Amino acid sequence: MHISETFLFATGAACVIGGALAYMMSVMRRSVLPGDQPTALGTAGSWRNIEQALGLASFLCTAAGLVLATVQGNRWPLTVPTEVVFASAGFALLWQIQQRQRYQPRWAPLLCYLLVFGLLLWAIVRWPTAENVSRIEEWQQAWTATAHLALAVACGAFVQAGGVALASLLSERDNQASSPQIGSNVALWGLAALTTSLGVTSVGGLHTRGMPWSWTSSESWQLLLWLFYAVLWCAQRLLVLRRRQVCILAVAGLLLVLIMLGTTGAGPT
Repeated sequence: MHISETFLFATGAACVIGGALAYMMSVMRRSVLPGDQPTALGTAGSWRNIEQALGLASFLCTAAGLVLATVQGNRWPLTVPTEVVFASAGFALLWQIQQRQRYQPRWAPLLCYLLVFGLLLWAIVRWPTAENVSRIEEWQQAWTATAHLALAVACGAFVQAGGVALASLLSERDNQASSPQIGSNVALWGLAALTTSLGVTSVGGLHTRGMPWSWTSSESWQLLLWLFYAVLWCAQRLLVLRRRQVCILAVAGLLLVLIMLGTTGAGPT
């Protein structure tokens, strides 16, 4: 049986929907049966385990699709702009799984799954065929792959943090009970990854173009995101902004990330 990368990406998207449904079932179990009592439909804990398993399965399917596309294309990974969207969705899932042990607003996981599903669906629609994949020189691919990997890690972190912030704004009860530093750790790691992407892009540009910066669409978007999240994180740490204001700005940052991925797919570096 021949398995294409598109099939693996679609399977990953289906697992995301399954994870969202499993999370909703766990919430329903906790609401209907306090104390996580076992029923014919299982316990809330069992549904949480299913949710995390499906989230991990989605990440593995997405990663397998990227690896298959790389092998078939005989090139470095993440050199195609659309692949950065796939990778960003996968890393958003990993950030969500890693943060599940911390406090989150009630519907934050569901929003994260919906955002990831949207990214996967958009990338599948835009997935290039072998005929329209743009080629770059072999010696440039290492710089591009490294920069895009760091960018995908950063975008995944910003998507997850933005989903948490949006869920916090949508829930008045969570707004009253949540921590003022909600999502700050993930956003900080995302900022560090974005800094790495900018640094690699500059060094790679110096070697490939003879200048560290050329103001391409991708570089401009990355610089804009870096400035936005750097100011946001500093304001949050210095307590210049209230928690609700931080959440609003985090959602605005999420919109910037989605616009960048949706319009340029990270673009060429």
